[in-house]
Amino acid sequence: MRGLVERIVEELGVRGRVVVREEADGLHVDCVGGDAGVLIGRFGQTIDAVQYIVNAIVARRGGERIEVTVDAAGYRERRRRCSSESRCEPPSARGTRRARRSSRP
Repeated sequence: MRGLVERIVEELGVRGRVVVREEADGLHVDCVGGDAGVLIGRFGQTIDAVQYIVNAIVARRGGERIEVTVDAAGYRERRRRCSSESRCEPPSARGTRRARRSSRP
């Protein structure tokens, strides 16, 4: 598993270390160091795609079904936290609210 994710991350041009740990709900792969922003991508699209590819490869290998979560710099936890808190909102919503408060045309 580590080798697969290391190869994908390397092809994306991100340098860093890949740490794999087993958890109750499956495997958790964390990419540490390097430019995590490149790996995460805009709105998390790149890291979601990497996770999808890794899970597709694992599923094709057969055997026991294992869910693999790919993370970088704690991105998944931050997103999980923000989804449960109302103060975390998209930047566009904050900008809209500020513009309304300023009452400038």
